[in-house]
Amino acid sequence: MQRTLANIFFSQVPFLTFLFFLFVSLIVNIFSKDSFDSSLALFIFIYFWFNNFREEYLPYYLLFFIGLILDCIYFLPLGFTPSIFLFFCIVTLIKRKFLEFNFFIIDWISFGLILIFTMFVGWGMLSLYYGQLISTDELIRSVILAFSLFPFLHFLCTYINRFIR
Repeated sequence: MQRTLANIFFSQVPFLTFLFFLFVSLIVNIFSKDSFDSSLALFIFIYFWFNNFREEYLPYYLLFFIGLILDCIYFLPLGFTPSIFLFFCIVTLIKRKFLEFNFFIIDWISFGLILIFTMFVGWGMLSLYYGQLISTDELIRSVILAFSLFPFLHFLCTYINRFIR
């Protein structure tokens, strides 16, 4: 019984870490005077867990639910963020299928390329929704921030993975 409770707790650590950084990024966005979106750093967690373990630790339905909450917080069209999260997961799984080896530098570069591609798709979706081209300045700054945070958060996820094994 005790071992089962420990397994349940440790299996939730990646999700709880994801939620913790979601709240941290929301607080940073509230008090930030800059216009970049720090919640793009959440894509690092999604990338790490889906690249290494698929949906074992971060189920699709939880990402969908968190995306709906983010849509309500940021006043985005309902379903936009979940679709971006799920699109990012699918592209990450496709990358995992073709590049089975995991070297840090390859993960970092592929994360950046997948994030840029996903954000371009999201930018296109929002531009179509609003009927005008949306400025890409904030988006570019946010992508650069997420890309530069990748080494730190990747190593944090690696440490968490060692902790729960």
